[in-house]
Amino acid sequence: MRKYFIFSLILILVLSGCNLPLTKSTPTIDIIATTVAKTLDAAKNPTATIATSEVAETTVAPETTATNTVEPSATPTVTNTPLPEDPSVKLGDPAYMNNLDSPSAFFTGGQNSYEDSASKIRISGGIMELTSFNPVDWKGWRLTARKPGRFYLEGTFKTMSCSTSDNYGLVFRAPDYNTGQGYYVGMTCDGRYGFQVWDAGGVSSIQGWTDSNEILSGSNQTNRLGIWVDGSNFKIYINGKLVKELSDGTLTTAGFIGAWISATSSANFTVQMDKIGYWNLP
Repeated sequence: MRKYFIFSLILILVLSGCNLPLTKSTPTIDIIATTVAKTLDAAKNPTATIATSEVAETTVAPETTATNTVEPSATPTVTNTPLPEDPSVKLGDPAYMNNLDSPSAFFTGGQNSYEDSASKIRISGGIMELTSFNPVDWKGWRLTARKPGRFYLEGTFKTMSCSTSDNYGLVFRAPDYNTGQGYYVGMTCDGRYGFQVWDAGGVSSIQGWTDSNEILSGSNQTNRLGIWVDGSNFKIYINGKLVKELSDGTLTTAGFIGAWISATSSANFTVQMDKIGYWNLP
């Protein structure tokens, strides 16, 4: 199902728990879709315009190898060596690891891709490739039905052609497929990381874009991005190294996990995610 939400200062609809203006158009049916939304790296902004469409996957199907006609892209590889303090090392075996050999956890009905006017997301050749067509700061994301509680979530990403503030990363605690709400942790092509939350009132920046020497910046670079989630406490890891600890209590219920992309500088900004998984915390 695709739903479109437009924020406006003119039309005001009173929502439970917020006073953000909102109008809602008549939904249309589209069982396989991606979600795109314009977001702000700032405090909640009632003037933001947001369009969304719903991702259809609601259960995790058996992950078997899928046959498709999409030309596979090169599989990114991790270039850094895991360190003893790396959560992916010290937490042991993951509770869930998706090497993206099959699209079944992210797509249903035998599909492996979705494209609309803002973005394209496909799974082929052991990667998820995410493309944001226009540099207008709109997010495109894809979710699985996994809903971990206390966990460390990690994704391995390779940038293609990108520059400056083009950004990408992981989404978690997403309560549904259509509103865009959830936590977003990400990196930019020029070597910064950030952390946002999107709730019923809009988008807020918990950690603004911050320089980090741990990020391999620029095009054709591979980075591992991780987020430690324990109640309202979070730790951001980049390539196995802790870069930030912070707290936020906006969203507390377990939700869906996935990946996202947003072009702000480059047309057809593309990243490839090699794998995504999580470890339960002790």
